[in-house]
Amino acid sequence: MRGCGVDRTGGYVRLALAVPAVRVADCAYNTQRMIQTVRRAASCGVDILLFPRLSLTGCSCASLFAQDTLLSAVCTHVSALCAGTADCQLLALVSVPCFLRTQVRVCTALVARGRVLALVVQDTLAACGAQKMQVPCEVLYGGAPVPVYDVQTCFESAEGLFSFCVGAMDGSVPATLVLQAYGTPSTAQTPDIFAAHAAAYSAQHQCAYAYVNAGWGESSADAVYGAESGIFECGQCVVQDSLQEMRERGERPAHAVRGLHVSADVDVSLVHFRRRARSGHTTLGASAPCVTLPAGIFAASKAHATLRRPRVPCPFFPPAFQKSQDAVPPLTGAACLAVSAPSDTQDGFLQRTIDLAAQGVALRLEHMGCRRLVVGVSGGVDSACALLICARALDFLSIARTQLYALTLPGFGTTSGTKGAAQEFARALGCTVQEISISAAVTHHLHDIGHTMQQCDGTYENAQARERTQILLDRANQLDALMIGTGDASEGALGWETFGGDHLSLYAVNASLPKTVVRALISYAGRVPERFVCETDSPYAPRGAAFSRVCAAIVAQPVSPELIPPCDDRIVQCTEEMLGPYELHDFFLYHVTVSGFGPRKLFRVAAHAFGTAYSCAQLCAALRVFFTRLFSQQFKRSCVPDGPGLTEVNLSPRVGFYFPSDTSGALWRAELEQLACGE
Repeated sequence: MRGCGVDRTGGYVRLALAVPAVRVADCAYNTQRMIQTVRRAASCGVDILLFPRLSLTGCSCASLFAQDTLLSAVCTHVSALCAGTADCQLLALVSVPCFLRTQVRVCTALVARGRVLALVVQDTLAACGAQKMQVPCEVLYGGAPVPVYDVQTCFESAEGLFSFCVGAMDGSVPATLVLQAYGTPSTAQTPDIFAAHAAAYSAQHQCAYAYVNAGWGESSADAVYGAESGIFECGQCVVQDSLQEMRERGERPAHAVRGLHVSADVDVSLVHFRRRARSGHTTLGASAPCVTLPAGIFAASKAHATLRRPRVPCPFFPPAFQKSQDAVPPLTGAACLAVSAPSDTQDGFLQRTIDLAAQGVALRLEHMGCRRLVVGVSGGVDSACALLICARALDFLSIARTQLYALTLPGFGTTSGTKGAAQEFARALGCTVQEISISAAVTHHLHDIGHTMQQCDGTYENAQARERTQILLDRANQLDALMIGTGDASEGALGWETFGGDHLSLYAVNASLPKTVVRALISYAGRVPERFVCETDSPYAPRGAAFSRVCAAIVAQPVSPELIPPCDDRIVQCTEEMLGPYELHDFFLYHVTVSGFGPRKLFRVAAHAFGTAYSCAQLCAALRVFFTRLFSQQFKRSCVPDGPGLTEVNLSPRVGFYFPSDTSGALWRAELEQLACGE
């Protein structure tokens, strides 16, 4: 059975979209440009190369498409293209006009290893009639028999690792890659229209979608063509470009003569995972014919040393958050590539996140008939984020923020800096601030169970966490209030929370927010204090500046549970020193739950995304911690309180990523060991 062997590609297919400059109706010139492009693509390990519609003749030949001279030249130069690329290990998709069964039709020739493997009939040229052709069939083309198929045909690699179709299919899309060649006149809105369609189509059908439009050299008598091209995966842009974007980067449009315009590694294994995870997705069936291509066509017989994909170290954020180096690097001899800026803004994303979370809190308050909230604040980013959201929720309900009770619960590890930051942050929001020390109660409890104060172990730490939770729940009872939890998704994934302690609450508002997003939310609040600082009679400017400073201080301090006594009032218990960087764990969390990656692939994509920021040893160590705790701490995630799903990652056992608490992680550990051994 195909597809069950070892995938040595890492699940990637290297796809290139070529827009060479053309001369209208000059098949010889265009063929030479295409041969150069194909050979360059093959040298860079490209598997599939897609050209625009009617690129061998130019798509603007108009009535000349009916001329025998042009049609005969096309057949001759397709043969020349095959001969000139016979030693290239890739599949080129070349759109040409063909005279088939009394009609001139637009066909895509699948060219590989010096021959035309198949013709796919796209449509009939408008100027030449519209008689439907019965397919599949076989015709003589260039002196050799060639099978002919329609656009509803799916083509599969011999290894069964991926499939593709040429043009959009009706109904469900069994192919993992949809390849669309356009010859559409461009307007100022065309890039956005193409990108929006590609994003929507690939998201709806959970597939990869690539498109390329005609470009430089087409007739400008009545229109111009902008070479818009892009690759999308399951609704997300991998890379896109156009002649306009080339000009904006300071490049001459004639650079398109050099060939490769857009290229990237498409993650077909991600597509397969999304389809498996998506209930109700229709897979390949009898209604969608599938043709298996011969073996040895594609270069994807081994993994490429370097991935050609954007570097996305923070996958929870929209593309606007990614840095300039996220652009896919150019292939040798190709024009520079770039990811176009999305319409979404950083501040818009962050404000919507806060407002959606606040909506969840407001609805829960209405449902329970409560008008008060209780939050334990520590001076860390998690409790600050929860407090910020709760203040916004009360605003939605027109309830005074004084009904939001911010409790500081200092214990053995609390420093003056974090306690002061928590209280200052809460007062700036207009909350009612209370301080209740847990030291005496915990000391008494530890004495009762015969635990010495000098033994700073798990019992010592968890007793403090549980005492804080008891106080918060009891205080909420006193006030007829809703006690809001502050734990985030990063802590939930790693089980870095005390069972029966901070693990419990009446509503876990941060439950789907990873630490990297929580930090960004507090930084955002500090940038726009006017949206959050409570109105008072005192001048705003000093209050806003003070709020910004405390937000910066909260984000800058190390993440710590503050359960071990400090040294000279400085934090000595740093979570990231024990577990590893949260940005790595958040990266792992996203791709395990959303992309279905295992340790081996996680290591590869993390090395690509973070570049030289972490060594191989550091990545392996972080992966080992992540998977060990992911499996060992599932029992905590099996009984979590309600909380709003604000990101793609949800660890709730009711609607999110879930597996039994006693699941063996042996397979994942074995893969980790292979990584450590360099296999």
